[in-house]
Amino acid sequence: EIVSMATRESDSLLRCVVPTKSYNLPREGKIQASLRITWVNGAEIENDNAQVTIYSCSKMAQGDCSLCKSYEESLHYLCRWCDSPLNCEYRDHCLTTRAVTMCPPPQVEKVTPLKGHYLGGTYVTITGRNLGAKFKDIQHNTSIAGVACTPVEELYEPARRIVCRLNQSNAGCKTGPVSVLNKIFAQFQFKYMKPILSMVSPPKRAVSGGALLTLHGKPIYLGTTIAIQVNRKICNITNKTESEVECILPASSIGSAELSVTIDGNEIQRNMSGSTTFTYVDDPTITGISPL
Repeated sequence: EIVSMATRESDSLLRCVVPTKSYNLPREGKIQASLRITWVNGAEIENDNAQVTIYSCSKMAQGDCSLCKSYEESLHYLCRWCDSPLNCEYRDHCLTTRAVTMCPPPQVEKVTPLKGHYLGGTYVTITGRNLGAKFKDIQHNTSIAGVACTPVEELYEPARRIVCRLNQSNAGCKTGPVSVLNKIFAQFQFKYMKPILSMVSPPKRAVSGGALLTLHGKPIYLGTTIAIQVNRKICNITNKTESEVECILPASSIGSAELSVTIDGNEIQRNMSGSTTFTYVDDPTITGISPL
């Protein structure tokens, strides 16, 4: 329990200062606490279960300038990024002369995936530090291999994560670095690729479904979103590698099957020299068993 003396500044305003001490705050650096107001004579003011937030700027920001500025600008916490030493501090503890207006350059720690369809549509996740304090910082400042990658606002985590949707490559299949806030990260090389379906095996399966169908290609799977339909029914994927994808066939009718494979929403190209079709045939019939 934290007790603090308050000053009555008007008929509608009481002001108190939370004592400076080491609070046992969780990893995220803030807690919700119930508020009770008691007069000197012991009478308690009705407060309708009021809650207050107790927070640590330094613990919430975890040494990240952009995250600190996000709390200050977007979430209205009384935090400020300060110099000497560089840290996120409570605003009243950071003199104007120590306040830092510009954050250090971004740092990218991970990019997934590093392959995508050359026609675009791949969602790429970029994680790191100082990745902007607010969405508009990175909205038009993220590119992959020289091609704009459109950030998704609902998936953006200030300073820490950008999820963007790739646009179509301007030069077909190519490789290039990731760029955020005009800084190039050459250690992350993204490949625009053209997946190809080269063969389907086996060429025949029973109409009752439930058997495995294997799709071959170089590549056929890029580590992103792949969907397979047979006669407009979902073929549930069970295993995926860069060169093979397996799925469980749905039941259908006898005859040549219509096969659709899409990656990141784009229909996959077929190698016409290979066997890329298959046929549904009658279920096998058992006429006898011997010996018994």
